[in-house]
Order: sequence, then C-alpha cells, then structure tokens
Amino acid sequence: MLESIDQFHIIDKINRIPRLLILEIIIIIFIINLVFSMIYCNIYKNDPTSFKNVHNLESNKPISFYDFIYFSHTTFYSLGYDIIPQSNISKIVCVIHLKLSFIIMAIYIARILN
Repeated sequence: MLESIDQFHIIDKINRIPRLLILEIIIIIFIINLVFSMIYCNIYKNDPTSFKNVHNLESNKPISFYDFIYFSHTTFYSLGYDIIPQSNISKIVCVIHLKLSFIIMAIYIARILN
C-alpha cells in the first residue's frame, strides 16, 4: 500500500508542508472554536431556549460550556449536531460560524497547495 502511495509522491508532498503552517492552522481553528463556544454559551445563558440538546430532550439538564466546545467543533467541520440552535440569534451565529470555517479552510487549503 505504501509503495502505491509513494508512486504519487504524496508522502513527499505532505513532508513539504511547513510545520509552522500546520501549527498556525491548529491554533487558528482552536481559537475560532473557543471564541464561538463562548458566544454560544452566552447566548444560552441569556436564553436557555435558544439551544436544544438532542440527547436530553426530556430532562432539564443544562447544556455545559464543554458541550458548546463540542458543538463549536462539529459546526466548524459541518459534521452534524447533537445540539440544535432554536432561536434566530443562535441560528445566525451558527451560519456565520459555518461561513467563516468554509473561508478559513479554503484559504489554508490554497496555502498548503502553493
């Protein structure tokens, strides 16, 4: 398998990506998701009906900051939701988060390919 991968020089191309660029990508994604986690958490604190947790629909267990960190990452990577935005402001912030993540990923993919 490695021999067939090496035919396309993929391993060489991966090794040529600057380590600082990889670190920059990781830091930027972490910071963006942390900021949006705080925004989501503040929206939820101001209006607890702004988000629903799919797994706790019957219980009144509050959504924690750690849940919003998870939600922020799943939103960034467009993977799907366990937490669902309900209010207009939470939906707007999610859309902004998705648009920003698309732009950032496109920029970094272009930088890696250059």
